[in-house]
Amino acid sequence: MQNPLISIIVPIYNVEPYIRKCVDSILNQTYKELEIILVEDGSPDKCGDICDEYSLKDNRVKTIHKKNGGLSSARNAGIDIAKGEYIGFVDSDDWIENDMYETLYKTLTERNADISVCGRYIVQDGRITTISDTEEVQTFTRCEALSQLVLDEYNGIKNFAWDKLYKKELFETIRYPEGRCFEDIFTTYKLFAISEKIAEIKSPKYYYLMRGDSICGTNTPSKRYDYYQANIECLEYIKKIEPTLKDMCDRQLFNRLHFCLNDILELDYKKNEFKKEIKEILNKLKENSTCLKENKEMGLKQKASLTFICNHPKLYTAIYPKHKENKTKIKHIVKPIIPGRVINKIKYSKMIEKGYKETNYLYEIDEDKNHIFLIGTPHHGNLGDQAIVYAENKILEDNFKDHKIIEITTTDLNNHLKSLKKNVKKDDVFALHGGGNLGDEYYWEEEGRRRIISEFKDNKIIVFPQSIYFKDTQNGKREFEKTKLIYSGHKNLTMVAREATSYKIMKEAFASNNVIFTPDIVMYLNKTYPRYKREGALLSLRKDREGVLSLNQKDEINDMVKNAFDNIIITDTVAECKGSENEILEYMINVNQREKELNKKWDQFKKVQVVITDRLHGMVFCAITSTPCIVIANYNHKVKDTYEWLKDLNYIKFVNNIDEIPTLIHELKNIEIKVYDNSFAIKNYEKILEVINK
Repeated sequence: MQNPLISIIVPIYNVEPYIRKCVDSILNQTYKELEIILVEDGSPDKCGDICDEYSLKDNRVKTIHKKNGGLSSARNAGIDIAKGEYIGFVDSDDWIENDMYETLYKTLTERNADISVCGRYIVQDGRITTISDTEEVQTFTRCEALSQLVLDEYNGIKNFAWDKLYKKELFETIRYPEGRCFEDIFTTYKLFAISEKIAEIKSPKYYYLMRGDSICGTNTPSKRYDYYQANIECLEYIKKIEPTLKDMCDRQLFNRLHFCLNDILELDYKKNEFKKEIKEILNKLKENSTCLKENKEMGLKQKASLTFICNHPKLYTAIYPKHKENKTKIKHIVKPIIPGRVINKIKYSKMIEKGYKETNYLYEIDEDKNHIFLIGTPHHGNLGDQAIVYAENKILEDNFKDHKIIEITTTDLNNHLKSLKKNVKKDDVFALHGGGNLGDEYYWEEEGRRRIISEFKDNKIIVFPQSIYFKDTQNGKREFEKTKLIYSGHKNLTMVAREATSYKIMKEAFASNNVIFTPDIVMYLNKTYPRYKREGALLSLRKDREGVLSLNQKDEINDMVKNAFDNIIITDTVAECKGSENEILEYMINVNQREKELNKKWDQFKKVQVVITDRLHGMVFCAITSTPCIVIANYNHKVKDTYEWLKDLNYIKFVNNIDEIPTLIHELKNIEIKVYDNSFAIKNYEKILEVINK
């Protein structure tokens, strides 16, 4: 039975560098029954020609050329000719996962919903971030879904048109408002209001590119006024059809009106072109003031602001923009005078207070339980570091079931600091994330460790297996002395070295601390199964500061591999993808994505005959997946020394010279693999467990 047709509408204007990636991602959908409507909205660049090219290449693509009318006009033109039973939208500078519409269709039909929603990636400054990554599906009633729009929380359902699949019948009487900004806020609530069910899957499928020169990237008084009107229409309508949401709507009404008023006052200062609009917003606040003051969800600060604005509107509109201007002037005058350390201290204090409000709730649960705080874990895309924290969590969960384990990333540490100081008990343990970052190369990681060791002198602290490397420079020596001073001041600190060179350095440098020796913590894992048919080779060579191979050497290795294999995968142990114009984008991996991304990489390793790498965790991934590997030394001792733990595995080979590679490829292609056995590692980790248990 054939799947129903989905019409995907792509409004296009002045996006020549981005359009091919966008359209290609739609053409590559696993859901094939598509009508792709490219609406070229009078674009001044070559977008029109590119659209025509796609129409000739694939008969699913239809192109409309029209006079420029804006985003809403382009979407409406697409809706008017759409033949599909379902409608979706993609903005032309964004792109989508190849299973987005298959996932949305499956979610919508299985949950008998009118609209389905997926998660989203935010692409900005060369990085890709997301809030969650789970296959969990939630179904919302009309009232529940509208409350999500009202709250407008970062991790909730948003007004965006493009992360959804809609039944076409919803658009019988609804169109996007032409000539207005924030068209999604003007429209999405109307679509939700005539829907019985909305289904959401948190798994991110849509890549939303944040551009400074896009429609949303600039701010003007007229845009802010559109935002005000969109919210008034949306919130007052929701209040009318869902009375139980009245208090929630009123609170958001004040927040958004107050925000719009302040923004317009600031943007229109000394121009006086938006007097009428400012007066309208003030009147709207006054009109709603009685019910807002009675609102249980409104805070004291909000009520005080509302009272002042309503009682003294002229004074407020006169002083607010002047206050903002003076504040900016004062900043420019004072900033050069005040020492940087004082400014940083003020910022730091504000951050600590804000963080306390956001994190304190975590420590109020299970007050009777002892905690293990896993500190300094990564949020970046290096899968070696992500595998370390994955293994650290595993070993703690497997052996300390009576403890509550709280993981805190390096980037979140400041947010948690006050909560930690207030809530940490004497018997709580700090486990500091391991890896290869104890040194001056990754300074922010070392700063986080120093802070915990300095602040929590009465708690047991263990540094999970680490490599240490301070450069032999003036700065490297200075930082090493700082670390030695801070670490030696803690009487219950255990440091774990993961290779012999680090063990020797730590024993000498930290004589007053307990120093033990174990393998890299990732060797705790065994990911041999499930097993797959193996073919071809995989190259995973460093592109960062720790790589030593020249471009010529990499080309030589590539040629050696081509001579031995038909299929070659070139990858890295960093999660990344290509953006528009072939820009390399790095995924910022959160705790929800970690296992999924690691399994993807481990499966990739398990499907090849040989891996060639100069990455420490490229080698370790091969070990734990029972994958033949040739590992090349890098600029420090980390890889070579870690190999000592794995040298008895017959499928892991270490080379100092790339000329050895062809012979080893031949040997590994014909080897009978001795499957990975992690019992040697587990025996060594008993030393870590003993320290925590003591």
